Amino acid sequence: MKKIVLLCILLSSLAMARFDCCARKRATVKKEETSLTFSVGVVRAEDESLLKKASSSLAKESITLQIKKWDTKEHANEALAKGFVDGLYIDSLWFNSDSDKKEVLLRLKKEIGK
Repeated sequence: MKKIVLLCILLSSLAMARFDCCARKRATVKKEETSLTFSVGVVRAEDESLLKKASSSLAKESITLQIKKWDTKEHANEALAKGFVDGLYIDSLWFNSDSDKKEVLLRLKKEIGK
């Protein structure tokens, strides 16, 4: 009787270990599928086309760039100050140093520089 109980315990622990392993694999796959979205404000059409080119290379890494066009530099600066956009591109990329998306914005800056 003891052998049967021990065998049942052993089999159940193996089943739990297999289930745990499968759950970890699914969690890893879900983590890879997530994407990051951030927004950058622009004023000039030339800057917008430059950002679109950089955006296409970042899209391969599940990073989505939303480009928001503003009519004046003052409105664009105000949008950045109020947090309507994560970054601002006027001749170069500007963003708040305490931005939680700073790493991605620095990556965008490197893509633009290529």
